[in-house]
Amino acid sequence: MPPQVLTAFQAWMDSVGIEHNRNAIRLVDAAAGCSGLALGVQAVRDVAEGERLCTIPKAACISIRTTELADVIEAEELGGGLGLVLTVMHERSLGSQSKWHGYFASLPPREYLPIFWDPKQLLLLRGTELEQVVANDSEAAREDFEEHVLPLLAKYPGRLRKKACTLSNFQIAAAFVASRAFGIDEWHGDAMVPLADIFNHKASVVELGAEYQVHGAQSDDGEGDLGSELEEGGSEEQAGPEEDNEEEEEQARPSSSHSSDSEGSARNVAQQTNRGAAAGGGNQQQHAGAQGGQAQGAGRNGSDGALPSVMGTAAAAIYGLTSANGLHLRLEMGIVDRDEETLEIVAGSAVPAGAEVHNTYGELGNAELVKKYGFALRQNPFTSVTLDKPKLLAAARAALGAARWRRRSRLLLRDTSVLDEDEEPFEALPNGHISPALFVALRVLCAPETEAAAWSSIEDALQLPSLTEAASCDELLEGTLQGQESELGAVQVWRVLGSDGQQLEAQTEAAVAAAGSSEQQQQLGYSACLNAEMCKLVQQAVQQRQEAYSDTLEHDLQQLQECQQGASGNPDAAGEQHVAESAALLLKITEKEVLRDLQNALERKLAALAAVAAQREPQQQGGKQGKRKAAAGKQPSGGTKRLVSKQKQ
Repeated sequence: MPPQVLTAFQAWMDSVGIEHNRNAIRLVDAAAGCSGLALGVQAVRDVAEGERLCTIPKAACISIRTTELADVIEAEELGGGLGLVLTVMHERSLGSQSKWHGYFASLPPREYLPIFWDPKQLLLLRGTELEQVVANDSEAAREDFEEHVLPLLAKYPGRLRKKACTLSNFQIAAAFVASRAFGIDEWHGDAMVPLADIFNHKASVVELGAEYQVHGAQSDDGEGDLGSELEEGGSEEQAGPEEDNEEEEEQARPSSSHSSDSEGSARNVAQQTNRGAAAGGGNQQQHAGAQGGQAQGAGRNGSDGALPSVMGTAAAAIYGLTSANGLHLRLEMGIVDRDEETLEIVAGSAVPAGAEVHNTYGELGNAELVKKYGFALRQNPFTSVTLDKPKLLAAARAALGAARWRRRSRLLLRDTSVLDEDEEPFEALPNGHISPALFVALRVLCAPETEAAAWSSIEDALQLPSLTEAASCDELLEGTLQGQESELGAVQVWRVLGSDGQQLEAQTEAAVAAAGSSEQQQQLGYSACLNAEMCKLVQQAVQQRQEAYSDTLEHDLQQLQECQQGASGNPDAAGEQHVAESAALLLKITEKEVLRDLQNALERKLAALAAVAAQREPQQQGGKQGKRKAAAGKQPSGGTKRLVSKQKQ
């Protein structure tokens, strides 16, 4: 970015009251070494956790409340993402007449997301989680534009600029909203937050302090992405989570028929429990957590006005990983809803002088990052790969036989939704983990008959000796049990990566046998329930998923290296084509590495199970011989043998 653009942007922020602590941080461009393609934020000195970095008036944010079209959007009940997309498209069309002209001038012409990629670039997504998604997003954008936006030209003549009201501009605005919007409060809903969106993304665990709760958290069903931003025109079905308090809110605000839906925000906010809000980070600005955070004056502790810790006390780790891309997994910044008029950005953790200060757009895997933001991380501990559920279940049914399948599946159908094709995906996860739904299905379908015969509910199947009280299946699946040693989250088949994400060397045969002993397996909780039959079913599913890719992992790594070398040798090559190619390759590479690591974990688990079985076999043979000798000693004097009939199991 040319220096004059950054200078002009700084002047615009000054004019609207946006401030940053220049003694602590400075805005830099890509040439200064920031991780993004344009701007970033760098620590000038050591930054302490909880330190205020920026102050942003909500009036300077672009929302359905602050736009010139606020009355139209309210009258048409265009809440949620669609209202904000219309807002951004319209304000961009005003040029220098828009209050946010200085902000738009600092942005790229468009966010180069896959909906804009050409057919050749889209071919790079073959086999990935995004292969079937991009076309759906494009169709959703077209339908919403034609159904909800075009009619406004005739209904409100002169309010929208007809020449600028095009599908292309609508898609560009939708891409900006998908990649840059934050949910700032219940009144404004989602908004574009100048300055906050300059903080670049890093992988972080979204763990907030006790004083905060997530506001506008992105759901796991895809809400908040480009496609779902545009699927609903009205806000009646999209009322915010504080809808029950709407009457109280209306006393302090101008009338409005509906609040906007904060669940669709691209970068969500975590609210402080005593009225403030702190978003732990966003989607490219956030996942099961917050995307860029926010908090309020009422939550400040101490006479100096210091904020409570944005980060929770739990270790910042996931799947046994504590770092990625050379960075720890702690949040580095949060957006705090100080009061009804002001946002603040605070340091979520300490940042050393000279280091970049990152946001986190959420606990998002590379598929979501590429889809919403157009980039991917080389190491991403949140990347997952969907396995073919129908094929895996068909293989399980063939292995079990019709009668056993009926008995076992009846329990799953009654108490869970894990057999539904459109619910509870079966996923391969980093560091040799499988998703909870996949484990539950395997556990019930493939457990030994001696165990399964005693089950009367799914809770029985998922009960471990370390769980001292009964729990519902929902509690186990969601991992909400408190104070328990074993909660059913992702289940690790075998550990194959170190905490830094690097490969661990395969253990010797003796070590595998020792690690597979009953004492060691008991410490692994639910992973101790995995038997050879379960592992082989997953192994087959992983192999099938790997076959979806047209090239090998080694080929993709070589292609990525060539792509990066080409960009470094030719600055002009670092344009949209390079960005798309790099993002697609990183997505494929990290997905293939997740599958590779799970295959390695399965192989080591199977080796451990075989080693344990080999150790037990001599003992079992000795026990059988002893029993035969004892039985022979108890035979009647006539020497006749008693015949005992056994019922078939």
